[in-house]
Amino acid sequence: KANEIKNCSFYLKKEIVNMKNLKTILALGRDAFNSILNFYELSKTKNSFSHNKKIFLPQKKILIGSYHCSRYNTNTKRLTNEMFEEVIKELKY
Repeated sequence: KANEIKNCSFYLKKEIVNMKNLKTILALGRDAFNSILNFYELSKTKNSFSHNKKIFLPQKKILIGSYHCSRYNTNTKRLTNEMFEEVIKELKY
């Protein structure tokens, strides 16, 4: 898993840099959330992942974390439809 994240970080960086109008990033899961923190060189200790957590990034961008919508998370009710809808509402503002 760590190798996969490391191998894909180049593509993530390229995507973020090329999105000139990017304002908000939705990270589905802890790994995605931490990958964005790594890109912006922000502390994972000070910005620990939690559901619907909002982090203010450089250049007036916002990172919002959400539990991943995997079958495991939805079947165990770790992530409900209502919880995910709350995150989506945050994206609209």
